[in-house]
Amino acid sequence: MTGCTIASAQAIIEAVWLALAQAAPDRVDACWSRWCAPATMGFNPRTGRPFGDIHFMCKGGGGASQGRDGWNHIGTVVCAGGLRAPDPELHELVDPFTVLQYEYWPDSAGAGEWRGA
Repeated sequence: MTGCTIASAQAIIEAVWLALAQAAPDRVDACWSRWCAPATMGFNPRTGRPFGDIHFMCKGGGGASQGRDGWNHIGTVVCAGGLRAPDPELHELVDPFTVLQYEYWPDSAGAGEWRGA
């Protein structure tokens, strides 16, 4: 339920971009990364209360364009990249999770003349 409209909108936008790329390939962005925000809920043993969270920590990037690299670590195309990632330390204060690793994945932007999502 959390991402039902986001996933559908992304698929529609990508289909339009792929169609436009047939006519004007030098004017269309490569596809962006997909939305990735798992939701968890449960019991927080530190507070003794239930919790629920949507984890917005895993973000990709925007696809490259002719002559330009894409943007890295931004939200999906649905929100024009404007989705803020939470601070890992604040995330740990609110939820009963510990962030063990939070970094860029080297060379994950795909092959090509310009780096993309």
